[in-house]
Amino acid sequence: MEKPLDHYLRRSAEIVGECAELGREIARLQARQVALAHERVALLLDEIRPGSDGFDAAERSMISEFSVGMHLSRYAAAKLLATGHALHERFPVTCAALETGEVSLGHVEAILEAAADIPHDDTGTLAEYEAQVVPFAAAESRARTKAFSPRPWPRRSLRSP
Repeated sequence: MEKPLDHYLRRSAEIVGECAELGREIARLQARQVALAHERVALLLDEIRPGSDGFDAAERSMISEFSVGMHLSRYAAAKLLATGHALHERFPVTCAALETGEVSLGHVEAILEAAADIPHDDTGTLAEYEAQVVPFAAAESRARTKAFSPRPWPRRSLRSP
C-alpha cells in the first residue's frame, strides 16, 4: 500500500509533468497560429508593395480582419501578425523551437524584441544571437530570457555573466 507522502509526491510530479506537456502543446499550436499570421502578411505583401498607394489601408484592413476574427484588440492582432512575419522571415532557429514546443510564444516575443536592432542583412549576428539565446530560453522562463538577451543586442556578449 502506498504511503500518503509517496502518493502526494508521485501525484505532484504527474501533475507538473502533464502541465509541462500541455505547455509544449500550446506552443506547438501557437507556432501554427503565427505561421498562418505570416502567411496572411505574405499575401498582403504579394498583392501590394509597402509605401505604395493603398498599402496603409490594406494593412489596417488586415489587422482589423485578425482583430475581429480572433476577438483581439487591434494592438494584439498587429503584434501577432508582426511576430509571425518576423519569426518566419528572420528567425529560423527560434521558429523551430516554437514548433517543437521547446519555447513558448512569450519566449519568442522576448527573443524578437531583443533582436530588433540587429540589421536585417546581418545574418551572421542574427545566427550567433539565436545560437546563444534559444538554448537558454528553452531551459529558462520568459523573464530570464528577456534579461539574458538585452536590447539592443549585441550590447554585451551573452556569454558574459
